[in-house]
Amino acid sequence: HTRLMPTPAAGPTRSTNEILETLRRALLDYENANGDALRDTLGENLWRNRAPDNQPFPYGTMRLSTRNDGKYHGLRLEGKLEVQIYGRPASQLEVLNDAADLCDQAMTFYVGASAGGLMFTHAFQRDEMPPAGSPVDSETCTIRLVYSLAIWPAYLTNLTIA
Repeated sequence: HTRLMPTPAAGPTRSTNEILETLRRALLDYENANGDALRDTLGENLWRNRAPDNQPFPYGTMRLSTRNDGKYHGLRLEGKLEVQIYGRPASQLEVLNDAADLCDQAMTFYVGASAGGLMFTHAFQRDEMPPAGSPVDSETCTIRLVYSLAIWPAYLTNLTIA
């Protein structure tokens, strides 16, 4: 019998930068029932938008896109957190899938509540990307993960009227 618990990763949501760092911590800090963590595979190498040049494999990148469709008085954002995990040589694909499993576990039950902010995951998708052809290195393998988030950030919900 497995007990399902939310990922404990509350963090500030006073800015988009804080939201991204909160989500990064949620991914890296999560440990499954066996004590396995994404950090075991990537270390701290989960970068925002782009990894540094000559970054050793494996590593990951993440980016957040948000939109506000006017519901909830414009205070709720619909977010898409995209995580891409890269490995090389292609034989690292199994290691990447294990790392992606940890990301899915962390984000499936993710609920982050802090002073004035709330975020949670309500859907996700995983794509194993096909190897690229020439001139790109076909030995590089990639898994793309996309998490759909509902976000009530403090920077929208804690407005001060003077």
